[in-house]
Amino acid sequence: MKTLTAHDPSAPDGIAPVRVRKLWLAAAGALVLLVSLGVAFAFLLTARKKTVDALVVVTLPSGADVTFDGASLGPSPVKLEHVRLGAHTVRVAKDGFLPIEREVEVKADVDAPLEFDMKPIAPPGSVARTPEEQVQEFTALAEDAFTRGDLTVPSDRSALYYADAILSIERRNEYAEQLRGRIREALLTTAKSASRSKDFERAKDAYEQLASAFPGDADATSGLALTNQQLRRDSNRSKEMLSLGEAALRANRLIEPDGRSAYAYASKALAADADNAQAASLRRRVRDGVLEHAATLVASGRVEEAVRLLGRLAALYPTDRSVRAELDSLMNGAALEALRSHRTEGLDAYRAGNYRLAVDHLRAAVALGAADSSTRAALGVSLLKLGDAAHARRELERSVVQDGAQREALASLGDIAAREGDLRRALDYYRRARNVESAETRENDRLDGLIEDLDRRVREAPQR
Repeated sequence: MKTLTAHDPSAPDGIAPVRVRKLWLAAAGALVLLVSLGVAFAFLLTARKKTVDALVVVTLPSGADVTFDGASLGPSPVKLEHVRLGAHTVRVAKDGFLPIEREVEVKADVDAPLEFDMKPIAPPGSVARTPEEQVQEFTALAEDAFTRGDLTVPSDRSALYYADAILSIERRNEYAEQLRGRIREALLTTAKSASRSKDFERAKDAYEQLASAFPGDADATSGLALTNQQLRRDSNRSKEMLSLGEAALRANRLIEPDGRSAYAYASKALAADADNAQAASLRRRVRDGVLEHAATLVASGRVEEAVRLLGRLAALYPTDRSVRAELDSLMNGAALEALRSHRTEGLDAYRAGNYRLAVDHLRAAVALGAADSSTRAALGVSLLKLGDAAHARRELERSVVQDGAQREALASLGDIAAREGDLRRALDYYRRARNVESAETRENDRLDGLIEDLDRRVREAPQR
């Protein structure tokens, strides 16, 4: 069969068919190219992804060290990019909390962050058996740490740590949330006060603690920048500070008093010149001297003094593992034995009505870390029996903050308020005590009589 083609009469024979064939070949090539591109594009669209664009690791509390497949990523929260799909090993660790290591499966269709809820380690001597009792213990320890001024250090014995420990157990705990606000305000007040008095080393320490505890805090960022600027201007003071520090070391003023100790002078020199080798050496010698003194105290049976000394040292050297190791060893050894012994003997003396002996033992137990509300209440009532209402009130109030069902503590607080003439407050405490179930008929009758009498006196009192 003959193929018919368009023919230009003006063109020579055979030229038109060749041109047509070339056009057909070009069209066919273009079609093949388009099909190939389409197939490739479809493959790219349907090919299985081998990585995820981003993976976020978060912990409660934040600030835990994150390790991903053996690589350290720093404090949480952390963000990883282009993570391979499949199995990975994630480990999170933070002082004072149980470490967590978990095998995780990274999938292409999952973009939720990896969350790790960390559990606090029970404090030495803990008697808590339920989450509520754990919160009570950490609440008492938090108040103690805040009163001492241990706001953010040591990392596992500070007010901030105890607040985080409470929130890891009870996420919406109002006390812990308020405590974090109190910590921030206390640090900011300290920093500003130190700056006004030109104590820039102390100001820097407070601003650094603030920045570490509350990342991104604008006051911490701006304050730290100004403080560092001032310290750089005073860098010529390093030599003078080192001379004073060496003299303090020879006088055995290692970490006390605060402003005139060898540690204080070494810190001032390092604040002005972070690379000063002499200042770093002085700081190490101070640490070694305190550790040696603490060991001497333990050997002579003065455990409570050793605990206080090492606790103070841990606050000054928060990242020094040798200090932490000594303190942990003591708290889980001789100090723990002493704590249990003092608590048992103190509660026995309290029940027997020997309040002076009870105070001696219970105070020692609290100093060593006893944090249960029963110990606090017994100490408060014993102090009140001995006529020390001021210190009694502090212990009783803390025991009630821990556990609102501490009946004798509530009644004792009512007694204190009544003696001070605060009838409405006394009436409130007595009513709260009476609402706690008890089979003690005599005490119930006493409270009923007090409530009736105070209620009448409050109603009859002239309104102000």
